[in-house]
Amino acid sequence: MTGTVTSGSPAGLRLLDAGLGGMKISVVGTALSTTTGSGGGFQLHGVPPGLVRLLFEGAGASGTLDLDDVSETEEISLSVVVSGSTIELAGQERVTGSQAQLEGRVISADYPARTLVVGTTTVVVPEGVSITNGFRELELTDVIVGARVHVKGSSSGDTITATSIIVQQTGLERVTVNGVASDVVGVCPDVTFKFGSLALAVNGSTIFVKGTCSDLESGVSLEAKGFRRTDGSVLATMVKFKGDSGPGNKTVEFTGVISALSGTCPARTFQAAGREVKTNGSTTFLTPCATLANGQTVDVKGKETGSGKVTATQVQ
Repeated sequence: MTGTVTSGSPAGLRLLDAGLGGMKISVVGTALSTTTGSGGGFQLHGVPPGLVRLLFEGAGASGTLDLDDVSETEEISLSVVVSGSTIELAGQERVTGSQAQLEGRVISADYPARTLVVGTTTVVVPEGVSITNGFRELELTDVIVGARVHVKGSSSGDTITATSIIVQQTGLERVTVNGVASDVVGVCPDVTFKFGSLALAVNGSTIFVKGTCSDLESGVSLEAKGFRRTDGSVLATMVKFKGDSGPGNKTVEFTGVISALSGTCPARTFQAAGREVKTNGSTTFLTPCATLANGQTVDVKGKETGSGKVTATQVQ
């Protein structure tokens, strides 16, 4: 284990930089300890596997830092900031054979090349790699300079090829916007739409209130919450339907003859009684979905979504 300690207090920083009265770092429960040298650097050899608790003492600070799941052959590099009784892990890189984990802030990003620099390490992000923030799915362009990330991947020299990235702090502006949807494009769960000139996007992580992704139609009033991306668009983490034009405000029931039937069960679309009807996984089919055919007469119950369109709750 190697690392660098910096101090959050000017007095502590002077002590560490001078290598005077350096900070003692001990592995709790063992006899292992070391003292920081000039610039706050330190090394510990033979650290036991498992949960490791490091005790930092001196240079005007005292506190502990826990590291989980340390393995016998692991090489760990830490960047630690201490101030009083606060010990903050600013960044870490952990390598076991070719497998590596890296935690820290993004220093630079080259989106066309699909690379990030985290601390001093270059991270290559292949297409299809999982990038998440909590339960939210993100794109690489959502990982901005200053974001704090945890990277898992394979190590080769000074480069890590990521297999997954967890964004702990996005650094993106959180916004709430209201408007009437227009220019709705895409297939659920990946749909884009606009409020005036503002572009918004939903994906498989977006939460829908008083409606579903399939209810997104031009003319529907919505409230959206999410992150403002670097291109000015908004990635919606929550969409709430509202107003008289929103789904759930008017329930309809009618009889008509099916025409223009398309789609695969349970997601089917057809015309009946002059309206476009959509079914989904929440629709109750009193007649089996697969037996629906053009020319049949059907009873439909559902919710209006605007512009003569209906999301069916029941079809017979």
